Amino acid sequence: MRSLSHFSSVLRSQNSFRFCCININKFSLFHFSSVASPANPSNPNHFLTDYLIDNFGFSQSKAVSASKRFCFAKSPKKPDSVVRLLQQFGFSETQIRDTVRVTPQILFSDVEKTLKPKLNLFQDLGFTGSDLGRFLSKNTTLLTFSLDRRLIPCINILKKFLSDNDLIRVLQKCKWLITKAPESRLLPNISLFQSCGIIGSQLSILLKRQPKLFVVCEPKLRELISKTEDMGFSSDSRMFVHGMYTLSCISSETLGMKLDLFRSFGFSEEECLVMFRSAPGLMRTSVEKLRLGIEFFMNTIGIERAWLFRHPTCLMHSIENRVIPRFRVIGILKSKQLLKKDPSVLSVVQLPEKDFLEKFISKFRDNEEELLAGRIVDLHIPRDRESNRHKGYAFAEYETEEIADYAVRLFSGLVTLYNRMLKFAISGQDKSTLSSSKQRPQNLTNNETFQFSRTFPSSDVQQEPVPPGVIQSNGYGSDLNRKNYDYSRRVFGATLDSIGRSNANRKPYDSRNSFVFT
Repeated sequence: MRSLSHFSSVLRSQNSFRFCCININKFSLFHFSSVASPANPSNPNHFLTDYLIDNFGFSQSKAVSASKRFCFAKSPKKPDSVVRLLQQFGFSETQIRDTVRVTPQILFSDVEKTLKPKLNLFQDLGFTGSDLGRFLSKNTTLLTFSLDRRLIPCINILKKFLSDNDLIRVLQKCKWLITKAPESRLLPNISLFQSCGIIGSQLSILLKRQPKLFVVCEPKLRELISKTEDMGFSSDSRMFVHGMYTLSCISSETLGMKLDLFRSFGFSEEECLVMFRSAPGLMRTSVEKLRLGIEFFMNTIGIERAWLFRHPTCLMHSIENRVIPRFRVIGILKSKQLLKKDPSVLSVVQLPEKDFLEKFISKFRDNEEELLAGRIVDLHIPRDRESNRHKGYAFAEYETEEIADYAVRLFSGLVTLYNRMLKFAISGQDKSTLSSSKQRPQNLTNNETFQFSRTFPSSDVQQEPVPPGVIQSNGYGSDLNRKNYDYSRRVFGATLDSIGRSNANRKPYDSRNSFVFT
């Protein structure tokens, strides 16, 4: 009888520990609770159900489900103390609701012994005020892991390789770095990387770029390392880490598609691998972008395949927004004999934006047509219906989207009008400038059209002379005189011939190819 009694007491003691599995964002997070299980866990806690619905916006079904796990709760005292603590640490009401909805168990945490030390830890890392609430409301399960066995040990290891700011960014990308015991994944993976020659700054780079590699299982990591070596990367090379990072970002199928693309243009298998090893980021470039780049260099401007083989990084730049507009500018400068020496293809592509503007744009801006970005097919300068004053902005339509996009970057900071610098922007982005104007072209949409966003004061507009070539008879759109377009050419850097469209014949604006100026 004594043995049976003893066995029953052991069972009761073991029943005082309950195992719960919560599925969040497709990850199974396991949480052990030392709270005594209720006699009948299937019965909902009506007090807690109402509390969760009224205070945190739980649905009826979710509140009932959560209340069954905490049938012992009979008072709001502890949950209210948790809410007050979160408020003290800068959590907004929305962030508190989001946190509790994902992990309602924190409402029953010990505020002083458990929850507050964890909040202090993340606050000391640099998460303060709304940043702390924003981070933890999105990664609220971090508050359920052991402070001494998981959070602190893992963070101390990461601090050896990352600055405080980098550590914050890494945790925002991959919270799982600090959710596992360090000896299970983090430390073994670091040791494996170091055995491959990835040490010091290279290890830090990999940790910042692809932190998930530090928590994958060892067999998958070894498979990735082996794949990198098979591509010809040597563990003694500083490119090894970059090659491994690239291979971790793309699938084998995607890599195969890109290699097939290069082979279709005449590159051999070995040439493809050599280019990959010299510029690992090349294989992170999309197939369509690679195709567009190869076609432009080899077919449009006649670059030989051997040149691309030696300079594969040129294919990583934006062809539409960087390469093509730059070659258009160089072509115009050459046609007008403004260049003493033809620049190399590599310098045209690789020069930083600031250096390119200074070397090929700014030094020629006093010339009549040096800023040519393309032919303007329509110009619209709105006027107020009642006062007949200029509204302070205008719309110019280019032939193609790529020309209009380049014009915005080309003219910004270079064009002045009445001793005022004009600002270029996408139409619709500067709402404050144009919100007071009731009459505007209706087909201009966000992220598709362009505008100069500075608005002239009404008194200035009234006194300013009308630019030559602009016809004033139309109160809502001005045409350009074909015989006199020098002024507009200087402003826009474009030939404005073949433009004589009246308001009655005006076609709807193609929002992809136009921009607005003020």
